[in-house]
Amino acid sequence: MIKDNDIEKVLQVYPGLSAEGLNKAGRPLDKNHVAVAVKWLKKQERRISVNPTCSSYNLKHVVERAPGGVYITNGAFIAAAVLLGFTIQHLGSSPNVRINISNSYRKKIK
Repeated sequence: MIKDNDIEKVLQVYPGLSAEGLNKAGRPLDKNHVAVAVKWLKKQERRISVNPTCSSYNLKHVVERAPGGVYITNGAFIAAAVLLGFTIQHLGSSPNVRINISNSYRKKIK
């Protein structure tokens, strides 16, 4: 269960985070979307460095296509990664980030 103070903690670290992503004005984060992303991310393996082959936007779509998946926002995916302690790398002026997720998630969706 994601609480308001969980969202507040994320926003203290990334004050420009909205539902659309980092430094992108938009809707506030939805706790239910963050909870879906947290549940999925908890099952994933991590790597030491940030994975250069996928962005938060790509991964949010993977979560949506997973069994029982539902729509989530890019910002909710980012917030979940922050809450779980993933390494975050902002992609310049993009609202997306890269995280230190292993490519093993690809095998789980096939």
